[in-house]
Amino acid sequence: MDFFKKLSSFFTAPASGGSGTYWIAVECLRCHEVIRARINLFNDLSANFDDNEKAATYTCRKVLIGQQHCYQQIEVTLTFNARRKLIDQQIQGGKFVEEK
Repeated sequence: MDFFKKLSSFFTAPASGGSGTYWIAVECLRCHEVIRARINLFNDLSANFDDNEKAATYTCRKVLIGQQHCYQQIEVTLTFNARRKLIDQQIQGGKFVEEK
């Protein structure tokens, strides 16, 4: 029985809000809708290698579209360091907002 619990825990997703998740909130410049997006720090990042073929930074690019019939594309580019901490963020078509 213990074997099946271990096997099922291998295939189930981890709980949300853990250390492997980064949340962003952006506001559309056209309709002012606030859109939240979740970045999985272990699956959504692309590695950028240095000269020693070691992952120096990670990049994540997301295109967000709201639900209020605006359909304005908001392109977000996030750069993380080797420890997956945010070091740079850029946006087109929107602006970053703090969640309340």
